Formats: sequence, C-alpha cells, structure tokens
Amino acid sequence: PDLYKALHLDSKSAKILEKILSFPTQTLRAGATTAPGFIFRNILRDQISAFINSNYGFTPGIDFAKGLFHLIKKDDLYVKWLSSGGAQSTFAGMDRNSLQLSIRKLVGEPGLIKNRPLVLRPVEFLRELSNYGEQATRIGEFGKAYKATGNSFESALASREITLDFSRAGLTGKNINKYVAFWNAQVQGLDKTIRVFKEHPVRSTFRTGLAVTLPTVMLYMLNRNNPEYQTAPRRQKH
Repeated sequence: PDLYKALHLDSKSAKILEKILSFPTQTLRAGATTAPGFIFRNILRDQISAFINSNYGFTPGIDFAKGLFHLIKKDDLYVKWLSSGGAQSTFAGMDRNSLQLSIRKLVGEPGLIKNRPLVLRPVEFLRELSNYGEQATRIGEFGKAYKATGNSFESALASREITLDFSRAGLTGKNINKYVAFWNAQVQGLDKTIRVFKEHPVRSTFRTGLAVTLPTVMLYMLNRNNPEYQTAPRRQKH
C-alpha cells in the first residue's frame, strides 16, 4: 500500500487546501528552475556530478554534446533511452503539469494549441530548454552504458543515477516536497553522495578532488587578494 501511494499520480486525490498551500512552492520551483542563469549553471553542475558518479567513464562536455545530438536527432538511441524509462528521472519531467501536458498530447485531447511555435510560449520554452540541458547529460551516460552492456534497462538506470533521480522519493518526501520547494532534491543529493562514496570510496575521492577541490583551490589562489572577491556573497565565491 505504501508503494502504491508513493507512485500514485491522480491529482484529484489532492485536497483543495493542499493545492492552495502548495501553489507558492510550485511557483518558486518553476521560476527558479526556468531562469536562464540557473539553466546554464545546472548544465555545468551536472557535468561535474556525472564525472564523479559515472560507472562508465562519462567525459564532461564531450558526452553531453553526444547526448544533445541524440536528443535533437531523436534517433534510435534516444528512443531506447525514452522507452526504457530514463526520462522519468528528470526534474522538469517530474512536474505534474508537464506530465499531464504530455498525456494530453499523446491522446490528442481537443483544445490544445497546435502548431504554435515554442518560442511564442516563453514558460514552456524555458522549461523545455532546462529539460534539454538535463536530458543531454543523461543520454550521454546512457550511450556509454549501452555500448558497454548492450542492456537498455541497465543503461537507463545508469542514466537516472548519473546525477539525481528526482522520481526517487517516498510518500512522506513527496508530501513535504509540496510545501518545501527543493526538499527532495536536498535529501536525494545527500543520499547520492553517501551511496557513491560508500560504493567507490577511492574513485569518488579522486574524482571529487580533481573536479571540485583542485579548481576551488586554484580559484581561491587567483582571487584571494582581489577586493571584489572578498566582498562578494558566499554563494558567488562557491
């Protein structure tokens, strides 16, 4: 029963009060994740995470570009990734409105605005841009894993785990996430870090030192005597 409740997607089960109280959270989440600055920073952050987490030797930038190529082309590899469930782990893909819109498109529900350019729908355009940035990294890992294993489902799992699997949540976590914008992302981020270092302690330490610690030390040495750096907010320094 707990598993069924956690997987349940029926929006009618949500009470009116819950919808009202969760509206500010949904607005904050949508606004933050569709901001152009966030989108491009998130792509860079995903490259570092993928390099540290990958079991198949993800190469930052190169495998992202390959994944983006497959995503734009919509070729056989993309179809394999999609049909194996790889796309169900993205942040934008787990948004209820996006899920409902996808279903409406599939069933051809009347009333949808068809043949309207995506650039004329700014919110959907930014959401799709954010989704492309996230999917390209995952498809890049899927391609590496599929080449190594030949198993589409195992490769899809690898693509889901390359950064954060946003569909990974229990009933309690999903309920809290309605009112706390990035609750599940914080929980899954900590959990992912623990699991990766537990399973591959030496590899994870080396890759983290190479991708995170070394650049941080170098940037500090370059900027430590810069007055602008000293007065910059903490979030910009990191």
